[in-house]
Amino acid sequence: MLAAGGFDSHSAAFDLVVDYLPLTLQLGLLALVPVIVQFTATFLEGSKSLVEVQKIIYQRYFFFQMVNVFVTIGTVSIFTFISDYSAADIPSLLVDSFPRIGGYFIGT
Repeated sequence: MLAAGGFDSHSAAFDLVVDYLPLTLQLGLLALVPVIVQFTATFLEGSKSLVEVQKIIYQRYFFFQMVNVFVTIGTVSIFTFISDYSAADIPSLLVDSFPRIGGYFIGT
């Protein structure tokens, strides 16, 4: 699709779009989730107190983060597994992969 749009697959612009655009969109969505949840809790659901609105924000943002983490880990794992490994490699992959994601949980 990018090649049809005029991007050369060996150019720096192609690498920039392929490597950083999805990450930037994902982080932008993560930044907008609390704002969207606050809007819906205040105006659409009619929550009156600030404590109630904050509780709703924290609960929904936590669930969104958990889904985001599991979907990201799951899709990366599945695509890596399909392309590179066999079923006999699953235990060693799990042992190697789970400690690597610890930095994400420490950072958030």
